[in-house]
Amino acid sequence: MRLWCLFSILLFILSSGIAIAGDEQTINLQLQQGGTIHLQAQTYVITDSIVLKSDTVLEGEPGTIIKLTDNAGWPTWQPLIKAQGVRNVTIQGIEFDANSDNQDNAPTWAGHTGHEGAKNWGMGNYNIIHAIDCDSIEVSNCLFHDGLNDGFRVKTSTNIKFYNNTAYRLGHDVFYGIDSQNIEAYNNRITTRTNSALRLWNTQHVRLYSNIIDAQLDSLGGNPGIQIEDSKGQMSDIEVCNNILTKTWGAGIWLISYDSGTSNSQGILIVVSTNLLPCSSYQA
Repeated sequence: MRLWCLFSILLFILSSGIAIAGDEQTINLQLQQGGTIHLQAQTYVITDSIVLKSDTVLEGEPGTIIKLTDNAGWPTWQPLIKAQGVRNVTIQGIEFDANSDNQDNAPTWAGHTGHEGAKNWGMGNYNIIHAIDCDSIEVSNCLFHDGLNDGFRVKTSTNIKFYNNTAYRLGHDVFYGIDSQNIEAYNNRITTRTNSALRLWNTQHVRLYSNIIDAQLDSLGGNPGIQIEDSKGQMSDIEVCNNILTKTWGAGIWLISYDSGTSNSQGILIVVSTNLLPCSSYQA
């Protein structure tokens, strides 16, 4: 009788769509305590977002994987890792598997004209890390792959570092800085799928250097390697130095201005050199 009751409860949970808690619950409890949260080498399957707190380090070791559950069914813009109004956070040494091939219920869109086939990539579904209104966030030595949207999306934030990371098979931009300032992205190895490796939109005081960028050479291979976009006329002090861009699906570096951006002198320095030096080593 007891076994039949347990079976009935389980059948009710599965048939009614009630979410079964994932490994994010344990991780979030640890994050509440602050300090350094070290994840041992195993696969952590998450059914809801991991929510970052200020003054924390979230780190892994070889074999530490955070993976999105199959058919997560989250609303658009809910990320795997959420940072909202936090400061002094480090994420390092973690593999992020956004499990794009098993998200059959992700919201889809028919495309720009409505005549393209339905797609679920590049639509804001399952960003891996999304930081909004944050200060001093570092992401390093991580692996990002198999996503439907961005790897690390930053908005209205400052003092951001993205370095020593590897990324492939994402569904939009790997790093995307929006309305932010004081950004460094360097020593990353990126293969684009759907859009750019590094993208800036209305940002200031940025250094992009020593990155190796190429593209997945098929119909989803991407767009430019680096995309710099000004629509508000506020961009300034952008330096792009010593990057290796090969076989990109679109332009190597794409500079765009429109609306108020057309009247702005962005102060963009692009240096091509064989010296392995950061941007600050060059003079305009």
